[in-house]
Amino acid sequence: YLSDDGGALSNATLVSLGAMMSVGVALGNIAAGMLGDRHGHRAGILLSIALQVCALLLLLATRGVVSCGAVYCLAGACLGMTNIAHSNILFETCPHDNRLAHITTGNIVLGLCATPLPLLAGRMAHVYGLRVVFGISLMCSVAALAWMARYLREPRAAR
Repeated sequence: YLSDDGGALSNATLVSLGAMMSVGVALGNIAAGMLGDRHGHRAGILLSIALQVCALLLLLATRGVVSCGAVYCLAGACLGMTNIAHSNILFETCPHDNRLAHITTGNIVLGLCATPLPLLAGRMAHVYGLRVVFGISLMCSVAALAWMARYLREPRAAR
């Protein structure tokens, strides 16, 4: 968004619009909690990934202040929903006697997968540009949505 292709926003505008991420996180937390209580936490995961796809599509197809604010808000909502849904799926699937080990293992696996990705993306952006990185992210997100829609089962339905 700082470049001409993104709308040539000033640093101050970009930082100010970053507050929309907090708004999105708050809305995502509330929505994921309500959705999870009524329909299960699988729905929160799927909606979260769909919001991520929307954010990436906006990022690639639009520019300017409104686009930037919307992308920040969608990214925040995705983060909030994922946090609530992921945590609750872990809680609902763990054997009661091994709760701590189950939750710890689930978070370690997630962390080991997620931690190197921003470093790799930064290197790729430096070499190939941001549009390529966002395009790859979009493809991965669409694949993740399809995978989760097909294979992720609602823990409550298994009981």
